[in-house]
Amino acid sequence: MSPQQLAELSVLDRAELQERMLGNDALADRLLSKFLTTAPSECDDLESSIRLGDRQAVASLAHRHKGTARTLATHRVAAQAEQIETQASTDSVSDLLEMLDQMRRLHDEVRDAVELTSNVAEPQQGANLK
Repeated sequence: MSPQQLAELSVLDRAELQERMLGNDALADRLLSKFLTTAPSECDDLESSIRLGDRQAVASLAHRHKGTARTLATHRVAAQAEQIETQASTDSVSDLLEMLDQMRRLHDEVRDAVELTSNVAEPQQGANLK
């Protein structure tokens, strides 16, 4: 996925997440909070696997992170995790570490989006944050 395609994805699609959680905002908020709490340690595990050259573990960890990110409608994170997963066996350590750093920055964007939308009583249907 090109940088432009990645930028066109929403960092957090609240409407999609609400739909997946059957309108349960409290559940959505708890799951986002858990995701943002565990993301740093998951990235640390990915970094360790990259540095150790364990490309199978890199692909597996990235795949798991991608699934969680997709479930939570954090599309840019999911796309970045997918890129790490698919390129784990071919890209250099430095390239994979750069992709991981970008994913960490995307987690910060998700955190900012959560803070912006957590005070909104009822997001507009179909509203996306970019």
